[in-house]
Amino acid sequence: MAVQHRDRVIDARTPPALPRRRVRERAAAPECHLLPVLRAAIDAAAPVWNLAELGLDDAGDVGIDVACLADLYARGFVVPPAFALGTAAYQESVEAGGVREQLAEISARLAAHGDDIVVIDRLAARAADLVRAAGPTPRVAAAVGSAYRQLGIEDLGGVRVTVLAPSLDAGPDIGEATPADGPDTVSYHQVRGTRTVLQRVVDCWGRAAGIPHLRQGTARESGEVAVAVLVRAEVSAESTGTADVDDHGQVVVRPAPHVVLGDDVIAALERLTRRVQEHWGRPPALGWALAQGHPWILRARPRS
Repeated sequence: MAVQHRDRVIDARTPPALPRRRVRERAAAPECHLLPVLRAAIDAAAPVWNLAELGLDDAGDVGIDVACLADLYARGFVVPPAFALGTAAYQESVEAGGVREQLAEISARLAAHGDDIVVIDRLAARAADLVRAAGPTPRVAAAVGSAYRQLGIEDLGGVRVTVLAPSLDAGPDIGEATPADGPDTVSYHQVRGTRTVLQRVVDCWGRAAGIPHLRQGTARESGEVAVAVLVRAEVSAESTGTADVDDHGQVVVRPAPHVVLGDDVIAALERLTRRVQEHWGRPPALGWALAQGHPWILRARPRS
């Protein structure tokens, strides 16, 4: 089946699986990116994209952090294989499940009671219950399953399903966080199998729907929030941390606690940070992982 997408025709049939030998070879060579996932999956309008199909202009659909990763991926930076569910997937699912209005009301109440921990906990639990009860639509579920199979993520050692902290407008700057994922990240690790991935996507939706300061995407009417989710391959990291450029123009590399980096690793991370800075024309803030002798970019955005 062929479909029209962004002024070009693409084949929407699932491509044959790569032999496991080739999957291992590609995983061992970060500079060799996996084949793009076809956005069409089963339905041409399914709101699921591979990073290769996204860019900075898509921030309204997938969040600024995913859009920044996609932009770097397109420029040849080493980014783990991943696909994203846009905010429309969340909206479609909660609408079909009959809970969208209730979630919008909860979001408005969360915004009004942002300092009351007891109220926040109660409303967040209610939001998560509503999202889980609604679940994904069959179309969204089919698109996620197609993307998961095409990327061969399970053969690469599992998957991380996450809503990244930089999408929380009032959240901390990535450069201030020590862990590569940040302190407010909604994330699940070592997820395997299509059904489990889909369940963790719904769990991310549910947890994010209860975060008072979530302002991701474009659906903000009546106090509503919109949630985008990134599904990416796990990186078997030897170490993780952050890197950014300080107010004096110096690159600052921060590894995770109790980790000591060699001079060659620090130099590689400094070069990586400068390359991103040169590309964007602005100082970046990065979350990185060191794996297979290469620094991988897990998170990135220009510093404000």
